[in-house]
Amino acid sequence: MLEGLATVIRARFKLFQPVKAVTVEAKWSGWFLSMFPILVIILINLIDPNYYDNVDNSPLFMRAIVNIKV
Repeated sequence: MLEGLATVIRARFKLFQPVKAVTVEAKWSGWFLSMFPILVIILINLIDPNYYDNVDNSPLFMRAIVNIKV
């Protein structure tokens, strides 16, 4: 009986390892995709602070901000 139980426990551990790996991968992917745009904006502002000046004065820029639909 203990041998059968040990087999079941080992099989569960083997099953959960790939699931854990996929879960960790999805967690890191979500973190990266969430932080990447913010990091890019920060880097652009550090490298060239005037990068968005032409866009900021455009009337289309204000319409795009107001018309964001989720």
